[in-house]
Amino acid sequence: MDIAKKVIISHHQAMNECNTEAYLNTICFPFTFHRYDGHFYRVANIENYKNEHPMPWELIRNYDQNWSYTELEELEEVIKSNTQLAYKLVARRINSGGKTSTIFQAIWVLGQIGDTWGVQTRYNLGIFNGNAPLAA
Repeated sequence: MDIAKKVIISHHQAMNECNTEAYLNTICFPFTFHRYDGHFYRVANIENYKNEHPMPWELIRNYDQNWSYTELEELEEVIKSNTQLAYKLVARRINSGGKTSTIFQAIWVLGQIGDTWGVQTRYNLGIFNGNAPLAA
């Protein structure tokens, strides 16, 4: 497994574990993310993130109070350059009863600064509703 894919997996695991330090160590600043409210947020550095934004698991629980963890269903590299790499992912949110609460898709873009890779952008493409083949 290459380093970029390891960073994606580590980023995902840190969110499942609600581990702030591990999560922030997988980010490449400046960092941009898209939240459920439809807005984009650009964060200049770790201190700004800690002081001004809730962690993703807090946001997930605001949306899905019974969320327990998220399971990656698909992880596909879609484009790559020397300093950036984009992945499309499909993931399943599992509730405290062990059932799927939602399925969503997203694009996560990794950036490289020096020798360090980190998630630089997370964009939520939407939540699947019922049996519809497209994201809502």
